[in-house]
Amino acid sequence: MTEFGSITSFDRSAGRGTITPEMGGAALSFRTSDLAVTSVAPVAEQRYGYDVRKAGDGKSYAINLRQQNK
Repeated sequence: MTEFGSITSFDRSAGRGTITPEMGGAALSFRTSDLAVTSVAPVAEQRYGYDVRKAGDGKSYAINLRQQNK
């Protein structure tokens, strides 16, 4: 199920960022490889749709991030 949130931060050199869910909850981490379009870096406060994946360590991560129009 697609969820929506706003980019909180993105560090291109580290290849990592965070997104804050619109429906509340803790910010989720993501990697550059999780972006649908990797040629354009996300910017703080941009709205993205994403899916959630639980890792073996029990943490949730954002995957399949797609930029949305406001």
